[in-house]
Amino acid sequence: MWADYLPLGLDNRWVYQAGDDVQVVTVLSSTTMGSTTQAVTRVHALQAAWSGNQDVQLDATGVSASEEEDGDLVLQGRNGWTVGQEQTLASGTDSSADWDDDAVPDKVSFQSKLLVLASEAVATPAGDFAETLHVRRTRVWDVDSSVVKRTVRTTVVTEEWYAKGVGMLKDTETITLDGTAEPTSTRLLQGYRVGGVAKLVVPTVASVTPANGWVTAQVPLQITFDQEMDRTVLPSHLVRVTAGGKALAGSLSWLSGKVLQWAPDAEWPTGTQTAVLAAQAVNWVGVASAGATWTFTQDAVPPTFTSSHVSYGAVDVPTDQVLAWVFSEPVQVNASALSFKRTVGGVSQEVPFTLRVEGATVYITPTSALDRLTAYRLTTVGSGDGIRDLAGNALALGSRWPGDSFTTEGAFFRSPQTVSGLTPESTFPFMRTVTVAGESRASLLYGGGISSRIYLHRQLAEGGLRAAPTSFTAAGGCDVSDAVLMDVDGDGLQDLLAVACNAQLQWFKGDATGSFGPAQVLTADLTGLSNVKSVEVIHLAGQARASILVDGRTLLVAPTSGASFTERRTLVADGYVGQTRVADVNGDGREDIVLRLYTTATSEYAIVVLRQDGVGAFSQETLRFPGYVWFGMAVGDLNSDGLADIGVYGQTAAGGFSRGVMYAGSASTMGAVVPLQFPAGTTPPTGSAAMAMADVDGDGRTDLVALLADPSRTYTFLQQADGTLGVGQADTGSTDAAGYTAFPVALADFTGDGRPDLVVYDKILVNRSTTVAASARQARAVATRLLASRGTAGVLRSTALVQTQRAAAPSGVIPRRAH
Repeated sequence: MWADYLPLGLDNRWVYQAGDDVQVVTVLSSTTMGSTTQAVTRVHALQAAWSGNQDVQLDATGVSASEEEDGDLVLQGRNGWTVGQEQTLASGTDSSADWDDDAVPDKVSFQSKLLVLASEAVATPAGDFAETLHVRRTRVWDVDSSVVKRTVRTTVVTEEWYAKGVGMLKDTETITLDGTAEPTSTRLLQGYRVGGVAKLVVPTVASVTPANGWVTAQVPLQITFDQEMDRTVLPSHLVRVTAGGKALAGSLSWLSGKVLQWAPDAEWPTGTQTAVLAAQAVNWVGVASAGATWTFTQDAVPPTFTSSHVSYGAVDVPTDQVLAWVFSEPVQVNASALSFKRTVGGVSQEVPFTLRVEGATVYITPTSALDRLTAYRLTTVGSGDGIRDLAGNALALGSRWPGDSFTTEGAFFRSPQTVSGLTPESTFPFMRTVTVAGESRASLLYGGGISSRIYLHRQLAEGGLRAAPTSFTAAGGCDVSDAVLMDVDGDGLQDLLAVACNAQLQWFKGDATGSFGPAQVLTADLTGLSNVKSVEVIHLAGQARASILVDGRTLLVAPTSGASFTERRTLVADGYVGQTRVADVNGDGREDIVLRLYTTATSEYAIVVLRQDGVGAFSQETLRFPGYVWFGMAVGDLNSDGLADIGVYGQTAAGGFSRGVMYAGSASTMGAVVPLQFPAGTTPPTGSAAMAMADVDGDGRTDLVALLADPSRTYTFLQQADGTLGVGQADTGSTDAAGYTAFPVALADFTGDGRPDLVVYDKILVNRSTTVAASARQARAVATRLLASRGTAGVLRSTALVQTQRAAAPSGVIPRRAH
């Protein structure tokens, strides 16, 4: 039965197309097939030819036998082919291998099912077949991974269609790694020769070089066919070239399976040349191409510069960017005619590079990777005569290389981009990330410190900030210092609460549609307080409604009813608060307070931690740093121990700088400042700073982002698996309208791609990180490694028939097919 569907007669051939990859299978010696079994019982040798490098030896013979763990017999050809025998249903387990590289063996369960389905019609480039044999094979591996602590499933479904007297017509392969399906790959039969009868589309000439209109001195003639050709067939008279009625001398060779080259022994003569291709080039199943004739003439037109892979003035250019420039025709370039420089610290430096020219495209490859956040420029030297076409014509005077200037990318964030409608009205605005009731995406709440307006800039449902924000005006035209979203009056609806007029709370009541009404003065005079700059929402233990912090030191307790905050507690009696953060510092589920303040009594700056107890009271830890001025602060868990840490950036009275993290020493104390690490050979910025924390690279761990000044740079410190912070990785910085860097920033996903972006004043620095979450990445690695060991590649894959493997793979291992 199977011998009818896969006729392995001597010198039978099949040609398959998989994308741009052509695969040719040839039977070199006789093969015996069982009439009642689902396997090839013997194979002496198979020969394969691929586009590109050979994957197996062309002259290999012989076969060796081995037995797999599941008991199936595998015949391993010495040239790398595998012929397998498989049961219709099979299963088994194995606990001897470590699939996730943690030195702990993992249990893997395997199931395989082979089905022969109903006959169906199949169309291929080699013809349409009304009746075919459809074979489906499903294989499933379940790995109980000790790293990701769950079962990782890998599924491979292969389907093949066979026609009597022809062989395999089509096959598909679908791989699912840990729940994520990869694109299905498909191969189709392009042609075949069975029993001496060939069926294949007649090969044609796809292109020739040189073509009409241009030619050069001593450039070989190249003929490209539309399909893989048999390179063993090369008659000397296959190509004939004449000039003025006289034959020219040259040599003929195959450059690849599709490209035939005829190289003249001397320079092309002036005038017209005629090339004739005889109808004797044959494809892999022996079908000859049609002949062709064309002419070309000596070129007298100079080349022109047309385009660049990197646009002039581009930013965020990858450090591994292919640097290529395209001309109107093939060129030859003298490397000394080009200058490639970078600017470092205002100084221009030559950058060593290698030059590669491929036709009309010139490639510049620096001898080392491009530096991050560095300006580069490529120009021509002198008159540009070092760039000529293949006929020797110099670059046209009107098309001098204009010079390409570009700046390379940073580590995670793209260069600042202006956001439509994001226009803070002050040099020192307040800005915070908020979530509007009923919406899942982050919004921006901001306003001008010397302006009466507040702006709520929401995101679109699909991600991305809307074209314009909604604005609100404080009563009395007062300056607004800060604002929050919260339920002020206990009606279950979100309101807008602002600090205005130095010592007023103004309430914009929210309704069921998510809109806010006009401002109402909630507290006309915060007795004893003045020049109030900030307000934060905090939840006290035992309180159903939210309370607020004013300037970090004064707690206004939520009322039991109504909208008046009548109970006031002074948490810190002395000092000016520069920054307030509300977070669960000690992991007890209650919100605590972290302050950056200046104490007037001791004339020093300090970090104050107020830890909330079970009745809504606070215990105070004051961390004093004599001689320091703290500019920036952020709070979050930077070592994944369940306790909050404090990132700080400050300056000593002597002008020195301290940059680091105070890690939680325990649930009730903070530790010393551990310095942040900057790249070797760089001088950390010495100006002011704004800091924030988020999972920048998507690995599930909180990272620290610092926006620094002098020079303006954004540094990201990634949390490592061992709980330490890595060396800071730089991105371009951003400033406000007056050029200042020290002001609030917002770090959240503002583009809808799941990665946190950085908003600075009226600009957004989009996160371009492509790292996947750690658990998903580890699980996918387990599935990929198992598949590489138990995979499914092959010219004829079905183990019910014939399978192949790459010669470099170990015996019994069939690697995945490249997609």
